Order: sequence, then C-alpha cells, then structure tokens
Amino acid sequence: HTQYNSKNIRPSEEEFSRLLQSLVARFSHVYVVVDALDECNPKTRSKFMEKLQESAANLHLLCTSRHLGDIQEAFAETSHLEILASDADVSRYLEAQILQVPKLVKFCKKAGGLQSSIIKKLVEKAKGMSVSSLNLSAPLLLTWLGSYSLNCTLNH
Repeated sequence: HTQYNSKNIRPSEEEFSRLLQSLVARFSHVYVVVDALDECNPKTRSKFMEKLQESAANLHLLCTSRHLGDIQEAFAETSHLEILASDADVSRYLEAQILQVPKLVKFCKKAGGLQSSIIKKLVEKAKGMSVSSLNLSAPLLLTWLGSYSLNCTLNH
C-alpha cells in the first residue's frame, strides 16, 4: 500500500493477483469485501471477478452491486441476498435530501403539503429500490419547476 500510495499509482493486474494469492495462501480464511462492484469499469470488473473466482476455497467474498448482467452471471452459482429499501427508508432519505436544497425547502414551505406529496409520489415510484440507487438530482430539478407544473406532475 505504501509503495503505491506515495507514488499515487495502482498495482498492475499481475501484482494484484500475486498479492491476492499470497494472502490466500498465508491465512486459513481470507475475507474480502468489495463495495459497489458495479461502479468499476466493465473491462477491469471482468478481469477482477475472474481473478477472484480463480482464488482458493478459503477466500470468502462479499460484494455489493446493482443488478448488472455480467455481475449476476459471474456470481450465478453463489448465495445472494437482496436488500431493498423499505418505504420508511426511502421516505427518510428523501426528507434528508430535500433539506439539502434550500430553494426546495423554501418552495415546500410556501406550498403547504407539497413536501409530503413529493415524498409520497417518489416513494410510490421507488418500489423498494436500494437507497443508494435513488438518484436524487430530482430535488434540484424540482426547484426549477413552478408550483403549478410540480403539482400537475405529482398528480399524474
């Protein structure tokens, strides 16, 4: 880590593979957590998943990812746990996001009940998606809409 961090470079695929094999050989159990595997570019992700699958049986892997075909295919024979946001999770997340946009807060205060209407409609549309998948550039867009347009949009 120090060798690469000080030079602001990353290990090559071969170096990464050797390091992984060294760790797996050195310990009886190796646990690796990979968060947001879907955010890795497809070519690198493919090679990375291949290296992980070539590793020994004592490598225990936990990956988080959105549903992407190549990832689902690569891990088709493994255990899966799907974690979806409850309506309450989505609602709390949206409330927090709205508070981050001062124009939207002001807009919602002027139009009584608007914030709850926005949250209700977006919770309906979310249908249990993961909180991390909720792309909330929506509050920014909502600030540009007039109250009439916004109310019409929410009512359809």
